[in-house]
Amino acid sequence: MTTCEEAKQMRSGINVQGKIERKGEVRTVNTKFGETKVCDAYLADDSGSIKLTLWAEDTDKVKDGDMVSCFSFSLCLLRCFSFSLCLLRCFSFIR
Repeated sequence: MTTCEEAKQMRSGINVQGKIERKGEVRTVNTKFGETKVCDAYLADDSGSIKLTLWAEDTDKVKDGDMVSCFSFSLCLLRCFSFSLCLLRCFSFIR
């Protein structure tokens, strides 16, 4: 597994696990594929935290305090010119 701090220096193949913190409000956005939901949250581990962008039905799957693992995802440059880990159905809950 990669730590959150290590993930900030990577661009792809990121595998990280941690606790969801500071999940934001779910909002609706228009994309070239139509309307969808999006929200931001932070994934934290012992090394620090990294911003996650959750899309579509994944916005409803996690809440603050959930432990999740994220596999083989990429760091995305968003329009606001900040980097965020974009999750597209690639995480699982740690039970």
